Amino acid sequence: MRRPSFALLLAATLAASPLSAAPREIGDWRLSEHSVVQCSAALKDEAGAVLALFGSGDAAGPRLTLTLAPALRDTIPLPDGPLSLAFRAAGQPAILLEGQIAPLGPLFEFTHPFASAEEALAFGRTTASGRLTVFHPEAGVIARFTTAGAAPAMQALAQCAPATETPPDE
Repeated sequence: MRRPSFALLLAATLAASPLSAAPREIGDWRLSEHSVVQCSAALKDEAGAVLALFGSGDAAGPRLTLTLAPALRDTIPLPDGPLSLAFRAAGQPAILLEGQIAPLGPLFEFTHPFASAEEALAFGRTTASGRLTVFHPEAGVIARFTTAGAAPAMQALAQCAPATETPPDE
């Protein structure tokens, strides 16, 4: 079975937010500015999962998304809807995030809304250890990310100002 490419997974994750500028790499992170909406920092693991952190800027607010291919989604023995996943940075205690998992085209997306952009950035900074494991008590390990460059990526995300579209001439 072929794994979805990072570009396909990232495009599906960011489908509602067309890119206004080419993404830039910061360590293992890909920082993207989305037209009129917001900015994000994303990671991909070897199994094809994509983790994205979004700053504030649109109605959805700051959030984490974890996009999974169907084979990864099938490892979680629960129906779509409310779900809790644990995120553990190397050497740190696990952080339990509650959210929703739902289909996203041919993929699946777990979404956790953060209370503030600062909370989202603080979560991102906890990944500075270099490794982040996502797991569920019934499914085991779902994804493993390398997170080199987390501190500068979170700083860039905090400073990122979404691009604005030029209104059409009337």
